[in-house]
Amino acid sequence: MKNLIIIIAITLLISCNESDCCYAGDDTLFEIGLFNSSGIDLLDTTNSESIDISKIRILNLRDGEAKIHYQSSSAAPYGYIIYERDSIFRLNPDFDLKDKKEATGFIQWNEDDLDTLDFVLDKEFTRILSIHFNGTEVYNKETSDDWDYKYFKVIK
Repeated sequence: MKNLIIIIAITLLISCNESDCCYAGDDTLFEIGLFNSSGIDLLDTTNSESIDISKIRILNLRDGEAKIHYQSSSAAPYGYIIYERDSIFRLNPDFDLKDKKEATGFIQWNEDDLDTLDFVLDKEFTRILSIHFNGTEVYNKETSDDWDYKYFKVIK
C-alpha cells in the first residue's frame, strides 16, 4: 500500500508542469518595501520617519473609475496587511485581479501620494505575469530568479 501511494504521488508530480490544469490556486500575492532615499524603512512605525500606515488605501480600477477597497468584516478592511520579514516591513496589497488578463490598481500612501500598478495576468490560472509600478517594470515572471516570490522596493 505504501508503495502504491508513493507511485501515485510521483506520477502526479511528473505529470504536472506550471501550465497544466493541475495548478490550483491564486498566484496574485506580492510584497512591497517602502524606503526613503537614505534607506529608512517607511513602513516601520517604530522609526520617526515612517508614514502614517492608517492612511494607506488600495484602489482598484473598475469601469474606468478608481474604487477604494473596503471590506468592513475583513481582517484587512482596506485591502492590505503590513508585516515584518527578514527585518524589513512589507506591504502585501490585495488587488482585484481575478478573471482578468490586465488590470490597473493604485496605492494611495496618503492624501498627496498615489502610485499606479499595472498587471498582466494569466487569466486561466489567476497568476501575475508582470507588474509595472508607475510605468516601470518591477516584476516579470519570465525573467525573475524566483517567479514564485514577488517583492520589490519603492523609494519615496
